Amino acid sequence: MGLHSIRVETRGDVARPSPRQVERFIESLGSPGGSTFLVLNGEGEDRYVQAAGSGGRYVLESRDIYGEGFAHLRAGVPVGRKTTIHFRHSCPRAIHGKPGCPLEIDEGSVQSLAAVKEALRHYAATGERPPGFHWENVTKEFQEPPPAATDPDEIVPIRPKGGHP
Repeated sequence: MGLHSIRVETRGDVARPSPRQVERFIESLGSPGGSTFLVLNGEGEDRYVQAAGSGGRYVLESRDIYGEGFAHLRAGVPVGRKTTIHFRHSCPRAIHGKPGCPLEIDEGSVQSLAAVKEALRHYAATGERPPGFHWENVTKEFQEPPPAATDPDEIVPIRPKGGHP
């Protein structure tokens, strides 16, 4: 299985990365000066897997895109307590300093660096979400509110808000 592209914080988008490049980018996650996020896009660009974080605390997510909709899933079992992970070396909006942009998630969704790397390797090799994780549907966190419809029976498009880090 080949990937359509990979987004690497320290490199930008890389089209049709070789297996060697993919492994090098995965290994850069969590290393000093390495990336704090990676997005692996599948062949049909209808699914991706992404990981973000730092300091041994990461979040692993996947999105399936179909027609005008999508499903966004997060690895982990929610426990009902929020925590913050940080990613990005520099905030693109210049509002967050070190340790990077905050992302609030449920504590049960925090993954180790080793688990995230193995999951990314699995996706790169197979194009499938890695087994061994509970995948919680968090789509509602990523949907924009629908535009105000003038006709209550009007069908409005479902629009995702930013899904990639």
